[in-house]
Amino acid sequence: MLRVLKNLLKFLLATLILISCSSSNFYYQLYEIDSNDLKISQEKVEYENSDVMLTFDFWAQNGKSNIQIYNKTDYDVIIDLEHSHLIVNNLAVPYYEERVHSYSDTKSEEKTENTSKGSAVSSEYMSTSTVEIPATKKIIIPPKSFKMINGLELNNQLNMNCNLIRYPSRREINTQYFQEAHSPYVYRNILTYSLMESVPVTKKVENRFWVSSITNYPINEFIGWRKSIICETEYSSLVFKHHLSRRFYIEYLRTY
Repeated sequence: MLRVLKNLLKFLLATLILISCSSSNFYYQLYEIDSNDLKISQEKVEYENSDVMLTFDFWAQNGKSNIQIYNKTDYDVIIDLEHSHLIVNNLAVPYYEERVHSYSDTKSEEKTENTSKGSAVSSEYMSTSTVEIPATKKIIIPPKSFKMINGLELNNQLNMNCNLIRYPSRREINTQYFQEAHSPYVYRNILTYSLMESVPVTKKVENRFWVSSITNYPINEFIGWRKSIICETEYSSLVFKHHLSRRFYIEYLRTY
């Protein structure tokens, strides 16, 4: 019994070492956004006019231009996705593309069959159902309510800035800062919408923003544990240490 326990401990220790070594090969490139026309606070990135309030959330792997759109008016607001774009370094990417979104749901079911001898045989099998939903060109937002727009990707290529250490240790972490004129990534987000008044009026909102800083982090300086108490029970969960709506990141692996 003692030998079995010793072997089990050796196996667990070897597993922990393997996990530690493999995870230490992951790094994260963190991007921060700045803007002159977006209101950027510690918690939110917002824009507001007399008709709508836009709340951006860029946080995602490769960044996403996710937008919550709140209709402030007493009329329906119709977002025209076909004429709305995210422009990345002058390349215009439309929010609408002629495509079909597929959603799959897999579930386990139990099936009972009668045999020739009269006995019942029960077996478990997996069934998958797929629903196809065509992309929509327009989004209707009723008065005093909001809807979400799934954003477009901001950047999927690692920035190879010569002043950034690609695989930094904790002490080697440094940040490169950029003004708009010298930023490697400049964005314009254009939303076209109309108000369903007696005479429909078409309007546009254009917001300009750019990457203002880039930092490379080792995994232990980017992801950590956080304790929380829910209904008097303590939980621990992995969290991103630098999570803010005005930021996004790219995960990359050490290659040598």
